[in-house]
Amino acid sequence: MQLFNTYALASGPFINPSKSTVFYGSISPAKIDHITDSIGFNKGSLPFTYLWVPVFKGKPKKSHLRPIADKIKSKLSAWKHLYFALLVE
Repeated sequence: MQLFNTYALASGPFINPSKSTVFYGSISPAKIDHITDSIGFNKGSLPFTYLWVPVFKGKPKKSHLRPIADKIKSKLSAWKHLYFALLVE
């Protein structure tokens, strides 16, 4: 936590442990528990989404990318509707 406090004093924004998550690699569950208990962060796991982008390990699967494709289709559909509405006027 000393590192996070030093960062906050130097940059301004403070880190809220209850809103923060640790994502880990190949370390033991005991070390993960020690880290998260020490700094008060939540434990995360893959896959997860950050700013509408899926974060995962390995080759992407359709299920990882489906939310992005659906959002793009929705936006395109709305824009297409607006475009044709402008043409009719």
